[in-house]
Amino acid sequence: RDPRAAPHRARGHTRGAQPRAPLPRSHQAVLAGADSPEEPKLVHKVQELAHKATAMAKDAFSRVRESDAARQARCPRPPPARTPVPVPGEPELTPELIPELTP
Repeated sequence: RDPRAAPHRARGHTRGAQPRAPLPRSHQAVLAGADSPEEPKLVHKVQELAHKATAMAKDAFSRVRESDAARQARCPRPPPARTPVPVPGEPELTPELIPELTP
């Protein structure tokens, strides 16, 4: 095989399609052994559960993304400006008290 060739694509997977999470073995067993008249109901139920789980995961991720902590982590607030606190008994630092530096 030529190493410059396009990467192998799984059968049925086209460009732009979203990857899907594999089904748990319990769901695979239900779908594989569902040859009864109940098969459409079981398939529908598994699909409903998968959609519900996906919606819950998306909701949880968006809540975390929108949380205050996440916003602060992305764009932290600058620290407050430090203002000197006057100490009783000490003179206030004024330009007259600072000698000019001359070269």
